[in-house]
Amino acid sequence: MDQGRCLERLYASPEIITAFIPLFGYDRCTELIQEYDQQNEQTVRDFLEQELGKEAVEKILSPQNLMALGHRD
Repeated sequence: MDQGRCLERLYASPEIITAFIPLFGYDRCTELIQEYDQQNEQTVRDFLEQELGKEAVEKILSPQNLMALGHRD
């Protein structure tokens, strides 16, 4: 599988919203998933960028942040 296809699958998966739990909490992330499920006309990433802003989404979904597993320098 190539990198583009992997990213396409990642950004189509509502489960990526769980990466935002440390920032927004479980309840808000649950609301985001429900809002996404109601519209479901765009990728999850596009939806999140619209709701939260592009910078926040890029930071949270960066490989470094996702792989940190909660550890900070």
